[in-house]
Amino acid sequence: MKNLFTLLLFFASWSCLGQDIDYYGPKSFGEILDVSFEKAWTPSALSSIENRKYMILLDAAKANAVTFSSDANISTLSMTPIANLYASGATYGSMLRSIFQMVDLNAPLDNSATALSGTYRLNSFIHSYYALDANDNNTAILSDRGTYYIAAADNTGYLGITFSTNASAATITASSKYEYNASSASFTEVTTWTDKYLKINGTSLEWTSTSADASAFFLADPNDLIDLEIEAGSDFNPASTSYQPNAWAAFPESINPTSTGFSDLSKDLDDAYHAQLDATTAAATAASSMLDAIETTLTNAGAELRYPKAFYLALRENMLSHTIASTDVYGATLGDRTNKYVYFTNATDDNGVPHPFLVTASFAASTRPNQLIDVSRPPGDGEGGGYEEQSVTRTTKGASYLMKVPLKNYGLIETLLDNDLSAFRRFRRRCRCNYPNCV
Repeated sequence: MKNLFTLLLFFASWSCLGQDIDYYGPKSFGEILDVSFEKAWTPSALSSIENRKYMILLDAAKANAVTFSSDANISTLSMTPIANLYASGATYGSMLRSIFQMVDLNAPLDNSATALSGTYRLNSFIHSYYALDANDNNTAILSDRGTYYIAAADNTGYLGITFSTNASAATITASSKYEYNASSASFTEVTTWTDKYLKINGTSLEWTSTSADASAFFLADPNDLIDLEIEAGSDFNPASTSYQPNAWAAFPESINPTSTGFSDLSKDLDDAYHAQLDATTAAATAASSMLDAIETTLTNAGAELRYPKAFYLALRENMLSHTIASTDVYGATLGDRTNKYVYFTNATDDNGVPHPFLVTASFAASTRPNQLIDVSRPPGDGEGGGYEEQSVTRTTKGASYLMKVPLKNYGLIETLLDNDLSAFRRFRRRCRCNYPNCV
């Protein structure tokens, strides 16, 4: 729903005569990743190594950073010149792919009762469900550490990482390894694993059993490049609320992933709307024709659209352009649209009064990193006693919602008491669709 209201905030530009109007929607996160990012940067070392800290892993010369090259190939890590990541020709995507977050292995537990371990999972910032791991050849990779689709993934698991205390010349030790067990649908520790140390080998990274071969890394603070941390007193924590150590809410046992959500919508929907159910040129033409029919219906009833037809067409086009560009929503598939369908309806009530809607079949999934791990006081699950005993939201999942926005100009009210929705409720109950917000 947040995405819907964001998209409704369209910009309009008028010509000097006040005639032609152009409507612009916000860039999708995928488009933002391709925007140029150039910044003069002198790396500074992390002030501390602790839970939830972000970092960029540089070599000792501070000339190359650990990164992966593209969102189509998340697992492969390499050492890349920082000039390629933050200077001429760089993008927001290249910069963000070099940022990682330390998450203590005990962080999901109730830390008022269980102390943090000092051993970390090292998650990609932009793809937080991927963590630093080792393959069978001891090559350093990023592996799926908890998406909905982990059972079908080629590389699954994560390492327990410790850092030496000198952030300016840190050695990185993998003291434990965890792999996904399909039979128990959980991660189990690999008991045969022995300590291994991260080593730079040309442009690649590998794990070595010889501590003397470990490379020294400069743990750089990415907040010098882009603001990531939610500081006390900032706009995202104006009351300086203390971070709550509650246990994290568990992953859902049953979800509706984007690959199957709304699979039966077309059979429950009036045939007149089927032609709009896509993101093709033909579907856009069908949507435009439906708006023409809606305008005719409203005009014949002495009514009108709330906004011009061009606004709604631009809104539909922009909503369908937003795709999931960050692996940070449980059950959402990278590259899928956040809105499967956006279409217009042209129905009337029993008295022949038209009530057209813009309808979006939304997965309610953000396209970008959520950073819910960083929120100081997220909502509790409502179970048990007070807030301190509840599990809290640190993850988010994909869902399926039908939401609708009235197209008809119903006018303005003088007071809230003038808002009589009784007839609208009766109209909604007559929908022939099985979804809770059916149209």
